[in-house]
Amino acid sequence: TQREIELLAASGTSLAHSPVECQNILNGVPPVRRIRDRGIAVGLGCDNAINDMWEVMRTAWTVHSSLGGIPDYDAEHLPAEDIFAMATLEAATAVGWADAIGSLEPGKRADIVVVDRTAPHLCVMQHPVVDLVRYGTRADVSDVMVDGRLLLEGGQLTTIDLPRLTERAREAAPRVAAAVVPRRYRPLSPGVEIT
Repeated sequence: TQREIELLAASGTSLAHSPVECQNILNGVPPVRRIRDRGIAVGLGCDNAINDMWEVMRTAWTVHSSLGGIPDYDAEHLPAEDIFAMATLEAATAVGWADAIGSLEPGKRADIVVVDRTAPHLCVMQHPVVDLVRYGTRADVSDVMVDGRLLLEGGQLTTIDLPRLTERAREAAPRVAAAVVPRRYRPLSPGVEIT
């Protein structure tokens, strides 16, 4: 609500927005543009539905364009540059780490994602940030450096034993499903009353 937005602004609170999770659990979508207009840092989050920031950025663009842009005929309701900032510096601000991460600056940790632009959907960019937010995918990432340490090189993980991780994930999946599935939101069938 507007009152809640004012409380957040007055207290200097930041917010995490998970647009994929909003759809996954049929939750309301917060008015991110109004929130950011009040100076509140909004970081994009992955939650449990998907751990892919490319999908999260694209979902934010699609959801907010649909809910705010189309009704107001406003193609810049939540611009791609703002969404990119929410995935980087605003996310770092939201978790209190903006002095160390979130942007490429002297004195900050060397966190870099290298995108291979040879794929047909990225080879001719009109606007790099807009095109990355709207059309980029994790498959386009060739290298990732975190705090100066190369974690993905030439598309290959350098620090994770993927076969072992996959095996352990398959072993854990039934336990996770048993704990999570019964708690998932499901619409009531017609005629069912809450007691």
